[in-house]
Amino acid sequence: MNRQSNSGVSLLPRLALLGASILLATASTDAAAQGYSTDIELVRPTFSHKGLPGIDTPLFAAQPTMRLGLLHQYERDPLILYQFGEELGGEGNGAVVKHRNAVALGISYDFSPAVGARVILPMALHSGSAIPELADDGFGLEDMSVGVRFRGFQVGGFALGARADFTAPIGAKESFHGEDGLRTGAGLLASFETGPITILFDSNVMTRSTTELAEDWTNGTQLAVNAGVRYWVLPDRVAVWVSEVSRGQFNNFYKGGAENAVELLGGVQYQPVNYMTFHMGGGTALADGTGGTAQRIMLGAKFVPIPPPRPDFVVDVEEELPTEPPPDVAIEEILTVEKKWKEGELARVEDEAIVIRDPIQFEYNTANILTESLPTLQFVAKLMNQNARLGHVVIEGHASEEGTYIYNYDLSIRRARSIWEEIITAGVHPARLSYRGMGEVVPRKQGSDEAALAKNRRVDFHIIHRYSELDVLPEYPNSIRLPWSGQPAEVKTPEDIERKMQEDMMRRRRQRDVEGLQQDTAPAAIPAPVTVPVPDVEDVEVERIDESDDEAAPEDPSEDPVEETAPAPEAPNSSETPAETAGTLDIPPAPSAPAPASEADSAGSGSEE
Repeated sequence: MNRQSNSGVSLLPRLALLGASILLATASTDAAAQGYSTDIELVRPTFSHKGLPGIDTPLFAAQPTMRLGLLHQYERDPLILYQFGEELGGEGNGAVVKHRNAVALGISYDFSPAVGARVILPMALHSGSAIPELADDGFGLEDMSVGVRFRGFQVGGFALGARADFTAPIGAKESFHGEDGLRTGAGLLASFETGPITILFDSNVMTRSTTELAEDWTNGTQLAVNAGVRYWVLPDRVAVWVSEVSRGQFNNFYKGGAENAVELLGGVQYQPVNYMTFHMGGGTALADGTGGTAQRIMLGAKFVPIPPPRPDFVVDVEEELPTEPPPDVAIEEILTVEKKWKEGELARVEDEAIVIRDPIQFEYNTANILTESLPTLQFVAKLMNQNARLGHVVIEGHASEEGTYIYNYDLSIRRARSIWEEIITAGVHPARLSYRGMGEVVPRKQGSDEAALAKNRRVDFHIIHRYSELDVLPEYPNSIRLPWSGQPAEVKTPEDIERKMQEDMMRRRRQRDVEGLQQDTAPAAIPAPVTVPVPDVEDVEVERIDESDDEAAPEDPSEDPVEETAPAPEAPNSSETPAETAGTLDIPPAPSAPAPASEADSAGSGSEE
């Protein structure tokens, strides 16, 4: 695998370099020259979400997140000078860089679940060189890199993305720290998560101008292919991982020699809290190449700064606090009016919160929900799915003051997340829920006794968004993938029970109004005919007045005798039905009279009456 130059001297390190290096455009061939302007580091950190040392990922945090990172590596024999296949000067005497202590500081930021950026500033201390002509022991700043990454798409546990990098030549020159020109790169990222196993793939091309060096070593554009597997022994706490990092330059693509290197790494990932991750591991070269090591030991850390408290929990520093303690009056007990719970009611909506009847119980110092609290969470899920106007609910975890702030903050986050997962599993769409932890900074009751501490260990459900009557309710798909595992699941479509009840009430009210209107416009009830006893017609002598009977007709002494006719009685109301006129009295009609006397007869009858 070693290559000999025309001068019989070959410069070969033991392992693969992860970043692409741009060599000095006009490297000196003088044997007395100092080191070259080339970057020999192979394993470059990215401090990305769920990444491994030297391997980038297309995964991002769900909300904007900043990470601070540090990686320290001890590398033994990363650069060796060979002559005729053997180390120059014998075994252990050909080291150009014998010991290398490299430190990389970085910051990465996820702007969204699909876009992120990072800045990495490396530095290194070289020592133990055995080749005076090329030796340049000492500390040096190395080239700073700026990178961006994107997620193209994600289906279940599989995610695919891309990366782009720019490396600025700010490092020390002619000392195997920095290079003379700007390097650019782009690559493909992929990941697959299933249960406790995560598989990562990172391939990128780094462009640089081709430079031929005196020691039969050519620097040029290179391809890096890195892959790793992580297995969570304890979920979200302890994992073991193994990875491979390699680099091959296109001018001598994976044919051995100084231009190509492969190294195998392995280690442990420890995450004591959600916002802090440690990597411990090591590796060794599988092939000779620039940057490859006989031994590599690494220790890294990623830290997510705790976000500041919400503004509504910040105390105004200008507010004057009372100098004397308030009187010991149980105001809470006086002002609190307990609303009785209905039978079988485990939760209800009160103002801008969902209130639960019984507190959620967990195993001691864990986020494992006890079985007796599961019906309460299922009731909360049912309550949300029966009220589509509840747009978004935040699950907020709180802890009591035992323990440190950091521990309590982490515990409150993990417990809120467990409830979040359980309610989604019970059928609520994830878009309607989120969670956060507040640690011990928002106690419900002051005091260090167990009663006060028990009240402060709690989970609150805050309704932060409601849809009004005029809003169009969003449509949620029934089939989802669980955010924490990618497993397929079914959720329920929320119903607007309140609106349905109002519509039912209005429908019943309209029905009652229609029925009342129909009763008002219906014809009056016809009373049953009443039979009035009337004497028999034959027994009654009817007195008749005849026009020719002058004796019977009344006379007015003041006037000439004139025939007077009384006005005819009014005709029956036309609106009356025949039944009403004919059925009132059971009296047979009077005998027919001559037509000219009909009016007189009627008038006479009226007078009689």
